[in-house]
Amino acid sequence: MLNRKPLLGLAAMSVFSTGSAFAIPPDHQDDKTGDVVFSASVESQCGIEATEDQADLAFGESYNESHATVKLVSNRNGIKVRAEEIKIESFNGQIQKGDVFFQSTGTTELDQSAVSWESGVDITRDQIREDNNMNLFARVAVDESNLDASDDYEVKTKWKIECN
Repeated sequence: MLNRKPLLGLAAMSVFSTGSAFAIPPDHQDDKTGDVVFSASVESQCGIEATEDQADLAFGESYNESHATVKLVSNRNGIKVRAEEIKIESFNGQIQKGDVFFQSTGTTELDQSAVSWESGVDITRDQIREDNNMNLFARVAVDESNLDASDDYEVKTKWKIECN
């Protein structure tokens, strides 16, 4: 006849050792959740792009409806926009830089002389977020009847932004 006591003892030890294989770590509170972290970095961006690079020039005290458009890009605190170059050579000395005026709409609403635009205009990040297109109108504060007849008058400008 078989002795059943050693078999029962062996069966009990195997249940005990199988149960200890599923131990939970001491810091783990709930084995039904787990953290997943997604991360990324945003590259710093700052720039200007002429999306409409030509417009008609107005004479006198009023602007016409034609305008150039520049797109401002900045995910920093803000920028300074300035007219880096203003070329008026086509007027052959009939006007000075102070006779040229630029009006902006969109990102910022300003109307000032070319000389003031050379110093620059500060624009905040919130203004850019609201509307990043700056429309530029140009006029020469001289009546066209005071200029020599010509089809070739132009004001060439280069616009630059300084990133803060």
